[in-house]
Amino acid sequence: MNRKGNRQHSPTPPKQKWQNIYLALCVLLGMHASCETEESFYQPRFPANNIPLTRQALFKPENFFAYTDSTLKAVISALRRVEEEKHFTAPFLLKYGIPLWNFTYQLTEEEETCIFVPLYRLDKPHCIDAIWLLHIKDGWMKFLPLKRDDELIRESDQVFIFDLLSYLVFGEENAQGLTFKPHAQTRSVITVTQCWDVYTGPKDQLEYSYTNCVSHSYWVDDALINNSNWNSEGGGSGDVWIGGGSSGGSGSSSGTPAGNIFKKEADQDSLLWVITENMTARIMEDCLGGDLYSQLKEKVKNNKINLEFDFGKGYSYNWEEHTLHIGLEELEANNLLHEMFHVFQTTQEPISSFKSSMMNREIEAHYAQYLFLQRSAEWTDKKQDKYAKSQRLRATTSLTKYVNQQGHVTTSFLDIFETYISNNVVNAFRQEGYDNYPFKEYSDITNIFPNIKLTTKNCDE
Repeated sequence: MNRKGNRQHSPTPPKQKWQNIYLALCVLLGMHASCETEESFYQPRFPANNIPLTRQALFKPENFFAYTDSTLKAVISALRRVEEEKHFTAPFLLKYGIPLWNFTYQLTEEEETCIFVPLYRLDKPHCIDAIWLLHIKDGWMKFLPLKRDDELIRESDQVFIFDLLSYLVFGEENAQGLTFKPHAQTRSVITVTQCWDVYTGPKDQLEYSYTNCVSHSYWVDDALINNSNWNSEGGGSGDVWIGGGSSGGSGSSSGTPAGNIFKKEADQDSLLWVITENMTARIMEDCLGGDLYSQLKEKVKNNKINLEFDFGKGYSYNWEEHTLHIGLEELEANNLLHEMFHVFQTTQEPISSFKSSMMNREIEAHYAQYLFLQRSAEWTDKKQDKYAKSQRLRATTSLTKYVNQQGHVTTSFLDIFETYISNNVVNAFRQEGYDNYPFKEYSDITNIFPNIKLTTKNCDE
């Protein structure tokens, strides 16, 4: 198909009451000179040597929970359980980035631990602009994502932890040009050094003169913030019992849901693959989507679908190249399902037949997408408004008056339905980007959506 627009465990103990609960941020409340004290405080886990890091190879995880540090096993296990219930990872990835579990920074005081997880984004090279704060105490883990420009960070001028994690991930190649060294004293103090090479002479004949360095010492203190909730945009905040459970380690793309139907190239970006995995998992949770996935998995097992990510919102399937295109600006499971449905359609009939009835197949894919969408978490007020304002999408939703969720036409409408499709639905599609799509009159109007019938035969009405 040529490019087209977007059409798209151990028993958990009773939970304790968190009275006056505030999440210990453990990020510095202010810039302080090094403080001589014998007071016991958070002891950080920091790189063993004290020399500047010239470069650390960026660990690109295969999935959202990929890790090799065994001390994080309970943490990962708990967050996996949250994902199974809340499905927060897809929006989290889009808003904050992918967790780099192998570059966490940990602070511990007796039975209390803070873990700072750097969140990596493709559009932020050599810079960590978001972190995931995990606070563990009395068997409970509270977690909250934070951005460098969040109000709390701005008001307290606490960008230090973001700079530190940038340094741990990128070494001296961090965008801020900072070098970090642990400071030898009882209180947890980190010394930050920023250096400039000074040159003299004309612009085209510069000669090195000297290096000027300025050092500042920071000490870790508590900041208190209210806990966010699961309705916050991007997800990733809440609390969970961390005791017990297990996790599966780093994992790989082989044998994963997305890996069963899509081809993962060696240079495929890890973040985009994780997003694909999450969208595929969402599709599999739905009856129609799950049956579509299962049948498609068998159809393409010897010739998996190529994936290409494009700028913009457009999704499409090119059957000649066996390539599914995904728009980076609207990474949603319902859009992916739409194109997977087109792939499935092309496996059910000759390409020549498919090409001669592309309008028919487009209407069917739209209806399948709508059936999935209205049952999913992606059916938001914003999405409903989009459907209300589009003539094509309104025509798609109107089909529910005539066709049930298994693709069967209501008997009482058989006399008028074909005329309704030709005069109303097809015309609505032609007004919005599908004017050149061939439409074939139905030989049997009761079989208008044969592929929806195939993918919903095991689903309840």
